Amino acid sequence: METVVESMELPKELHKELKLIALQQNTSVAEIIIEGAREQIAKYNAAREHVREHFNKYRSVREQVRKQVDKYNFSEICSSREKLTK
Repeated sequence: METVVESMELPKELHKELKLIALQQNTSVAEIIIEGAREQIAKYNAAREHVREHFNKYRSVREQVRKQVDKYNFSEICSSREKLTK
């Protein structure tokens, strides 16, 4: 049974480069591609975690701002503004 990686049609130049690397590292082209995919997944997960940490870091600030905004009744402000502009 062939894997998805083995059935991929790669550009000739890329395939040549991967074969060369595979020979140098005593591995297969499929293993090189899979390892590259794992590295990209790890980078993606690290970036997601960074965003999550940043988001959580400022959560309390966002909640405080939201509470302050909720204190104001914007419909009253808008009606007051309309009265002033008339």
